[in-house]
Amino acid sequence: LAPMVDCPGPRAGRCFASRMTLGPFAQTGIGLLQFSHGRPMTTPLTYPLRSPVVSIRPILPGLILAVLTLLLGFGLGVVFGLNEEAIKDRLTASAASAPVSVYQGDEAKIKAVLDKSWVYMQRSHLHAGSLGAVAVALSLVLLLLGTPPVTARVISTSLGAGSLGYSGFWLWAGFRAPALGSTGAAKESLSWLAIPSSGLVVAGTFGVLVLLALALWRPARERRGIASPALVPTS
Repeated sequence: LAPMVDCPGPRAGRCFASRMTLGPFAQTGIGLLQFSHGRPMTTPLTYPLRSPVVSIRPILPGLILAVLTLLLGFGLGVVFGLNEEAIKDRLTASAASAPVSVYQGDEAKIKAVLDKSWVYMQRSHLHAGSLGAVAVALSLVLLLLGTPPVTARVISTSLGAGSLGYSGFWLWAGFRAPALGSTGAAKESLSWLAIPSSGLVVAGTFGVLVLLALALWRPARERRGIASPALVPTS
């Protein structure tokens, strides 16, 4: 910040000795901001207060989906810890109800499918926790970058929906596999969910990367948030 000096002229007080820059957080405003160039300003610069809820509104749909993804992961973790056997019994019952032609009495095949189905459940838990957290973090990055509302909403929603869809895919595939007799068949039957959801996560992440690169290459004056010459007195 510029040093403070005694203000010349009829108005007593303190003012800035030279023009100061206005950072991105100051631009949002926490009240009335006054800047001068060796003299007090007769008309203060004002920046309206903005509610935090309003400022994050464009990314709210994505944040909701991301939090739902986290809840899915937490919920699975709770179930695993409290009653893991309930899920395994459900998978075993599903395999037992499959047509005879699926396993043909091959106990080794049944065990292999059940074990892999349980691994899929664990993958769902891990993906939900990691992807949900990433979706929240990248959505907040969009906010900090000052991304246009429509762009922020599209990218954030893509991240949230993709995270929830891909985590749900592994859970669903794990439940379907015993009845189909193959984890590969279960994944294939749900490719309509796996491919688009994973694509949304990748596309959203790439979009954030592009915006970060643009912010890095933005002209230094704009990136540092220097106040517009029209707003700062020059005499």
